[in-house]
Amino acid sequence: MEIYCNKTLLEQAISKTQRAVMVRSSVPALTGLLIEAFDGELSVTGYDLETGVTCKTEANIRIEGSAIIPAKELSDIVRSLPDDEVKITVEDNHASIVCAMSEYSSIAAYDAEDFPALPEVKSDKSLFIPKKVLKDLIRRTGFAAAQTATTEREKILCGVKLDFDGETLTAAALDRFRIAVCRAKIRPQAPLSFVVPAKALSELTRLVDDSDDEIEIILGRKHLLIRDGKTTVVSRLIEGEFLNYENAVPKEPVLNVIVDTAQLLLRVDGAGVLISDKRKSPIIMNFNYDELNLKTATQTGRFESTIPIENSGQTLRIGFNGKLFSDALRACETEKVKLELTSPLMPCVIRPLEGDEFMHLILPIRLMEA
Repeated sequence: MEIYCNKTLLEQAISKTQRAVMVRSSVPALTGLLIEAFDGELSVTGYDLETGVTCKTEANIRIEGSAIIPAKELSDIVRSLPDDEVKITVEDNHASIVCAMSEYSSIAAYDAEDFPALPEVKSDKSLFIPKKVLKDLIRRTGFAAAQTATTEREKILCGVKLDFDGETLTAAALDRFRIAVCRAKIRPQAPLSFVVPAKALSELTRLVDDSDDEIEIILGRKHLLIRDGKTTVVSRLIEGEFLNYENAVPKEPVLNVIVDTAQLLLRVDGAGVLISDKRKSPIIMNFNYDELNLKTATQTGRFESTIPIENSGQTLRIGFNGKLFSDALRACETEKVKLELTSPLMPCVIRPLEGDEFMHLILPIRLMEA
């Protein structure tokens, strides 16, 4: 294989695909990028057996061929090169990379046949979503998905459910302590519902821009495929029954509190400065009739602050994990929010003042009696 490619275009293709590569594996092919040069086009693919990303770019193909090159080494090398034409040759399981007066040689390369085949997704079920809308929904919910699963049943918690009823697209994610839901109207299409690994969707937000252009999601039996120009993402779907999160939302809150989002976030983050990851001390919130008092005490020190609120209910003392509360507030993106509270042992629900654009539910931490 012998190819010539613009350094910037090559670097972009590597950047888009590298994060889909396994960081560690006893199989060298899984820690590398598949480089394919055929029909005047260069294709770069990364695949960790869950999510696969392929990016195609222009190149001058002198000798067609394909090979696997270790992703980290290839990325580091190309990034270090000057902005000029890059020549890549592969022969006898070794690659060389030349650009201007720089040359790297004897780089390990592996047989392309060792690269696992990406799943083929063939289906007539598809959904067209504006890029900006999809990125917004993922960004405002994906953080709430569980990071790991210890059992097969818990894998569903590592995903984001996308549910389209024909008019409204709803994204929902949850773990054992919180729920995040966000909704957006898109153009009428056939209803679809599926659960995608949050990691795959997070990578997708890096690959697409913030335009109103639509991308197509093709839904197969066990995988989905997303096309955006010359970039393609394939991800497995998560099978299982997603929690009916509406049943977890308290129906008759005792307190309905309106508060300035930025001011509350500032105080929650301020308290978080004293809270370590090892000992997650709660942030204690005392809701009075016209003000909210926040405090926390750790081995590092004490924090206390007060902000005005509008309270239509009664007083309440309740504790929360500050990180969970901060994540939810940051995803609201509205000037003010409504907090719905029921008791010190029931979750807090965060909503917009009007409509149902989003909903965040956070479980409290049981406090010691004062």
